[in-house]
Amino acid sequence: MKIAGLWSPKGGVGKTTLALNMAGSLIFNDSTLNVYIYDADPQGSTISLMELSSFPFKCIAGIPNKQNIPADADYIIVDYPPKFEAMPKPRRLVVSFQPSLIDTLAVSQGVDALNINEGERDITLVPYRVKKKGVLTRQAIDFVKEYGQEKIPVVLDREVYKQSFSEGKTVFQAKQFEGNSTWAAREEIRNINNIVFNLKEKE
Repeated sequence: MKIAGLWSPKGGVGKTTLALNMAGSLIFNDSTLNVYIYDADPQGSTISLMELSSFPFKCIAGIPNKQNIPADADYIIVDYPPKFEAMPKPRRLVVSFQPSLIDTLAVSQGVDALNINEGERDITLVPYRVKKKGVLTRQAIDFVKEYGQEKIPVVLDREVYKQSFSEGKTVFQAKQFEGNSTWAAREEIRNINNIVFNLKEKE
């Protein structure tokens, strides 16, 4: 079983969108997998969305522990609330951020706090909703490089993420949106999974 957490000290950086699509990608590539998302945010937005959707994975409220982890779980993805008071426990972490000075400052503080309070982690920084080109995009990538991260999974600002999310689907289920943008979005999510879970590139 592999566990990864999504966390950021700042809200509005796509944690829930990424968590849902990372889970969707795993099942899309292997339908025999049992994938669970844990909604650790007191707002319970993921739980609420699950009640209105048809995602191919299950969602559990709270933080995973020995008592509530299903025996058949192959992968667990935890969506943590955006605050310092809820430091994530998994060794594998995805920290997403938008290309802005406010976001990068918050992430710098957050990563430092994680390493000091919780020990060294496998942290994957993910620039989220970036433009294909531009100064802010380059700055976001340079920021990630400062942390010594060699592989940088970038998530572009694509309409398909918003459209599929609004219909309670992942980009891997959104067949009505099939096209170059959808396939590119799928590759972005696969790239994150490949890095975070150390999967084979051909996944």
